Formats: sequence, C-alpha cells, structure tokens
Amino acid sequence: MNETREWASGAYRDTNDEKLDYEAFYSPLVVREFARYMHKHRKQSNGKLREGDNWQGLFGTPKEHRKVCMKSLWRHFQDLWMLHRGYRVGGVTKKEVLCAMLFNVQAYLFSILVEEEMGVPLPSDLSESDRDGLPCDVCGGDSTTGHQRLCSTLYTGEEETE
Repeated sequence: MNETREWASGAYRDTNDEKLDYEAFYSPLVVREFARYMHKHRKQSNGKLREGDNWQGLFGTPKEHRKVCMKSLWRHFQDLWMLHRGYRVGGVTKKEVLCAMLFNVQAYLFSILVEEEMGVPLPSDLSESDRDGLPCDVCGGDSTTGHQRLCSTLYTGEEETE
C-alpha cells in the first residue's frame, strides 16, 4: 500500500517519493534557451522552415544517425573547449555551443530509446535477409506516415517515398 499525503481540506494524494520529478530535473531557463536555439536553426539553406521535430525521423539508419550526432558533438565540444580556454571561435557563444551539444546528445539518445521501445534488435545486428520485408506494424505503433518513415529507416536504412 502506498503512503499518502493529506491536507487539512481532506484532500489526499500519494507521496511523490517514487514519481519522476520532471519539474525538478529540468530548469525552465535551460529549456527556454534550448527552444530558442532550436527555433533559430529551423530555417534551412533553401529558405524553408523545417518542422521542429524533423530530427526524430533520424539522419539515415540508427547507426548513421549516431555517427552524424557524434561527429557534430565533437565539433561543438571543440568549440566549447576553445571558448572555455578563452579563444575566439567564429562568432559563436558558449550558450549556442552548449545548446548544439545538448541537441546532439538528445538526438543520439533518442535513436537508442526508439530502438529499445520498439523491442527489436538494432538494425546493425540484423542480417540483410532479416531486414528485407519487415512491415511497419512490427513494432505495434501507429500506421501514420511519419511512423512508417521511421520504421522504414530503422529496419531497412532507406526512407520510404511518398
């Protein structure tokens, strides 16, 4: 039986001891700064504005995605290290570099978590014949276009065309 908290009004709730405390784990200042950074970088070289969550479709296969994230993370870490040591780095600030690093860390972790949630072996662990013909609903998810693209990317390494 769970322990409860009770107030003079008669209201009661379970204790928070075993609940994830998102409000405590994140700083609203950091979340706001990261959102500003992400919004600033939504504009593409062709002038179009990309969806804020388009990175969740992965940059290629999960293995390729993590490689892209790792290379970018190292470049941004180098910038941060230089700034930390007092050097100038091409007009970027520590805040921008830290947000870029945060993005790459989250994107890398996201690809791992998606694979775990889907409960399937990593595509790099599957043989070519095992990857062929895997249906989108193998993970039990929605059959939306975005989900189909994600499954296609995860299982075959190729994005479906519309």
